[in-house]
Amino acid sequence: MNKTLTYIAVVITSFVSFGCATMNTVNQTSVEIDTKVKSMQPPAGKSLVYVVRPTFLGKPFAGTITANDEYIGTTQGGMYVYAALVPGGYKFKVTGQDSDSEVDVTLEANKTYYIKQGVFPGIFKGTTSMSLLSNEEGREALKECALGDKLGKHIAH
Repeated sequence: MNKTLTYIAVVITSFVSFGCATMNTVNQTSVEIDTKVKSMQPPAGKSLVYVVRPTFLGKPFAGTITANDEYIGTTQGGMYVYAALVPGGYKFKVTGQDSDSEVDVTLEANKTYYIKQGVFPGIFKGTTSMSLLSNEEGREALKECALGDKLGKHIAH
């Protein structure tokens, strides 16, 4: 009986340690940069994409955002990332949770897009969803978020 309890304790401790070790720390950028990025217009001939995570549910667990398998940034609860991309078809994907999620978006030049990353309770981290928002919904969700400091190379600030 004692061996069984010891084994269970070791397994639980391992899962908790692994979960904590995989948490990324994403810091907020300065208010000045955040304000500037939130008021940006798409660079000439490009599309501007914001990936917002307005919920604080699962805040410490990071999500890695990619567009066609290229790193865009890392989010945590209450944060967003952005990218200025060449128009065309993209598969935006979030990984790093109990489940991955993706959304396909065709970007047009000189337009702004908002993608919402949702996080819901899961086994160890959480499950995710990604959905395209209307411009109005996206601007409201963006107001609830701060720019994270883990960004890919497609930034314009």
